[in-house]
Amino acid sequence: MEEPVEEIIVAKHQPEAPDRDEEDCPQLDLYPIGGYTEDAPAHFADLSPRFRALAEVEWAKVELVCGHAMEPWRDLVIQRLVTDGAPDGAMITAADGSSIVMRLTEIEWVTYKFRYVAGPVGPNLVGYPVGRLFWGSLSIIRTTAGGLVFDHPEAMGVPLIGGAWDFWEANDGPNGFMGVPVGKPESATGPIGADTWSEGLPSSGARQEFTEGWLFLPGVLTDVEAAAQPMSRYEWHDASELGPMPSGPIDYRGHIMQISGISFYVDKDGVRHWIRTTSDWSCAHWDLGATEYEVRGFELASYPLGDEFVCSRFK
Repeated sequence: MEEPVEEIIVAKHQPEAPDRDEEDCPQLDLYPIGGYTEDAPAHFADLSPRFRALAEVEWAKVELVCGHAMEPWRDLVIQRLVTDGAPDGAMITAADGSSIVMRLTEIEWVTYKFRYVAGPVGPNLVGYPVGRLFWGSLSIIRTTAGGLVFDHPEAMGVPLIGGAWDFWEANDGPNGFMGVPVGKPESATGPIGADTWSEGLPSSGARQEFTEGWLFLPGVLTDVEAAAQPMSRYEWHDASELGPMPSGPIDYRGHIMQISGISFYVDKDGVRHWIRTTSDWSCAHWDLGATEYEVRGFELASYPLGDEFVCSRFK
């Protein structure tokens, strides 16, 4: 009697289907998350899986999320993202791999690079991403150099770094006497800063506005110098030192408030909206008849912050 022959069935290997962005993004001349060019630096191959690990969150969206190729940006490696043809923030990490990879929204990325008009080459004063936290009503991206402070998810935040961050943190942040940082850090001798100083007050140094006053760093005129200074070098100046406004209080509804290079349109309900682009500013000025006023931190704080300015909504 013949022994039964056991039939061995060999399963054919089925290659895994490509992920959605791997298949569709190249058709748009874009890259999947974690994608880089063939001539990219060698360490991009080590960083790519860490970017790719965040891709699954993006796949849950209805819209296709793609990216430009990973690229160097100062001492970071970043990948700028694109959703439905529009910029959609970036993923960033330290170039040496020493920090987490963090996904930034478009407004968060704009805030991160706000100090760097010159672009992707030069020192990185904002630092590497560490994590996210909430302090009162504020959302903060913590970095190795300080933090990016946001009081509305659809408005430009403020980078607060070095001794300025330490001073604010040591004095109970938004719950203390300083209030919330507003406007970008600037030199008091710059073309914008010089116009806001009253006679008799310090006029040669770096400063950061807050809703209740400002920090001043005497004798320091550049961002690079300021970032290296400890909190003990900073001086606090209360808004009351400026005295009453010579023209009295102004009703800014229907007008533009500007502080340290950041502009807001104030609607009829007294809510201010961050103006992102020059064309939006022109629309507010010419189409809506808004006049721009340079304001102080405490004035800005008296108008609650709303979402981003879209001119067509107010016509």
